[in-house]
Amino acid sequence: MGQDKGLVKLNGRPLVEHVLERVRPLGDEIILVTNHPQNFAYLNLPMTGDAEPGGGAAPGFITALSAAKYDRVIVAAVDMPFISAAIYGELLTRLQDETAAVLPLWGGFWQPFHGVYRRSLCLDHINYRLAAGQTSLKGVLNGLNLELVEYEGNGRPFFNINTPEELEHAQELIAQTGNDRHP
Repeated sequence: MGQDKGLVKLNGRPLVEHVLERVRPLGDEIILVTNHPQNFAYLNLPMTGDAEPGGGAAPGFITALSAAKYDRVIVAAVDMPFISAAIYGELLTRLQDETAAVLPLWGGFWQPFHGVYRRSLCLDHINYRLAAGQTSLKGVLNGLNLELVEYEGNGRPFFNINTPEELEHAQELIAQTGNDRHP
C-alpha cells in the first residue's frame, strides 16, 4: 500500500484509529506492535517493536503476547477496521481456564486476528513452534486447546485491507451502511 497500513486513511481516519475505537472499551491495557513508533506517538500508547521485523504474522503475534501483562489478551490487526467489540465480548465469555484461545471461524477459516488468548497457555507453545521453524500463525497455534466459534454473519468484522482495491471496497461498505460500525 506504499505506507504503514495503520496510517492508511479510511473514511478520513487512519485504520489504527478505527481499531482502537473498538478495542478500548474491552480492556485495561492496549499495546501497539510497530517498528515505527514515531508514526503513532500521537496515540499515547505503549508500543513495542516486532521481535522479528518482516517475519510475518507469527513473530508479531508472539511480540504482542510477550508484551502483555495480563493473562487474557485480545489480539486485533490494524488492517481490520470493522472488528466487533460484541464478538470479542462473546469470545471472552467462552475463554475458560483450560482454553488457550477462542477464535471466530468464518467462511471455513480461523480468524486469529479477531481472537482472544490466554497468555499463560500460549506463550511457551508458540515460542517452541517458532523455534522449530513454524512460520504461519495457524501453524504455531496448532496443538493448543482452541475453541472455534462459528460466525454466520456477513463477515464484515473480519474484512482486512491489504490492497488499494480492498481499501476502496471498505469505503464502499461504509457508504452503503452510512457508518463504519459493525451492523
